[in-house]
Amino acid sequence: MIEQIELLVRSGFYSIEEIFEIVTEEYDIPIDNKQLQIEINSLFHSHMEASNQWARPTHFEQLVAVFDMLCDGGIIALHNAGITISDGIDDAYECYEELIERGKLPAGYCFYHEQDLRRAIESNVLPIAFGTFRENPEHALKVAEVIISFLESFGFHVHWNGDIDSRIELRDFEWRKMYTEHDSYGLKRAVEIIEESNYDLAFNAPRPVEIDDHITATDIPAYTRHTFSEIKHLLPADCWAYSRDEKNNGEFENETVLVYEGNLTVEQIHLDYPLGIDAVREEHEQQSVFLILVTGDLIVNNYIYNEYTDGSTGLIVLGNVQASNMIVGGQEIYIGGNLAVKELFWGDYNHGMLSVCGNVETSFFVETDEYDVRIKGERHFKKHWVDADECNVNDVQTMLAEGCYWLEDHDNYDVGQIPLCKEGMFERLKANQPLLMEGWPKVPPQIFENEELSVNNVQRILASSLFGEDVMYSFYLDDVSIRVSRPYLNEDGKKNRRQYISAAG
Repeated sequence: MIEQIELLVRSGFYSIEEIFEIVTEEYDIPIDNKQLQIEINSLFHSHMEASNQWARPTHFEQLVAVFDMLCDGGIIALHNAGITISDGIDDAYECYEELIERGKLPAGYCFYHEQDLRRAIESNVLPIAFGTFRENPEHALKVAEVIISFLESFGFHVHWNGDIDSRIELRDFEWRKMYTEHDSYGLKRAVEIIEESNYDLAFNAPRPVEIDDHITATDIPAYTRHTFSEIKHLLPADCWAYSRDEKNNGEFENETVLVYEGNLTVEQIHLDYPLGIDAVREEHEQQSVFLILVTGDLIVNNYIYNEYTDGSTGLIVLGNVQASNMIVGGQEIYIGGNLAVKELFWGDYNHGMLSVCGNVETSFFVETDEYDVRIKGERHFKKHWVDADECNVNDVQTMLAEGCYWLEDHDNYDVGQIPLCKEGMFERLKANQPLLMEGWPKVPPQIFENEELSVNNVQRILASSLFGEDVMYSFYLDDVSIRVSRPYLNEDGKKNRRQYISAAG
């Protein structure tokens, strides 16, 4: 019994009162309650004194950070989940059902239970169980890889044999945890973190209409799956996908298209994984998604992104598109209305194209490696780079946030190439961080009070700092040469009072 009390104390999950209740219920023998209370108090306070000497952070504190990050990434991560694996799975499904009702679709789960915790205390090995909510080995493998990468990033000694039916082990794990009155490591913690998170679509795939029919209360956008032949009549005749299919005897007839009816608002779209991590495309699996079609407007609160610039999923929106950032290439992006990108649009590689029937407005527009841009309306760019031709390397650190560009001393920096770092940008996007420096672009001061050609406005420009020490200011407006002169002293020391503007075609 003393051994059991010590394990409960060292677990750090139970108060003195809870330990007393567990022990008295578990042992069906006469117990001197007063003596039992003394033993529990003694072991509890000895453990508390020992905790003052622990190096920080403890392994448990680091594990809490990892589990919180996993939850923020869409994986339910639970501490002390029941006594057995079955208990832990039941707890994971309880979280899953609650999150579905709140409009979230978790990618999978991981946990350790009470018996695992005992093993960690006794032998410094903590097993971590994991799984998914759908029977898909590739999905489970991806979930395991993500869990392991997070654990290794915190320096844990991780062992796993690669079998999705085997558990992950943390070796050399020193279990050090002290109970505190405000402990909160239960199911509620995981649910609250996931509910508030904005995890990548690679983990949170929009749920198809036909999946999990018994679950109806959800805000997850629903799509319908079609073949290209079934929806091609909805496509604009001038889009590449339609015209290419027509010219090549139905080349895309059997390709998969996801259709969103009406307007769609999402946090982000990852065009490499439009169906989530369980649709990572292997050639033999025939799981590729050729195209996403939105029949209304599309609002993307964070980003539209893809890493692979050869064969990523295409996107056709019949209405307008708004996004914070777009980093794309390797597919057709067709927009029937206007495109508004708050910070950066970057189209990369000659296997991709952007077609916009309306206007395009963005702070920073970049096209590299012969990316095809077709804009029928107006272009409103505060900065525009075409490959390295328009790239002023000195502007990079002024415009872009740290991590979004290569420095000259970096191995991946190539002289003469555009120094943008896609990987660094994506890390910032996943963390909901801006790509552009705060306060960029700088708004120039207004010289004129309005857009009229008036005496007042002429006097304003004549008095401005544009002239410097000169009396004449020249510039071009399209193909017209403009010269502006202000009063000055002539050779005789007399003031020339003439002010004039001249123009020549």
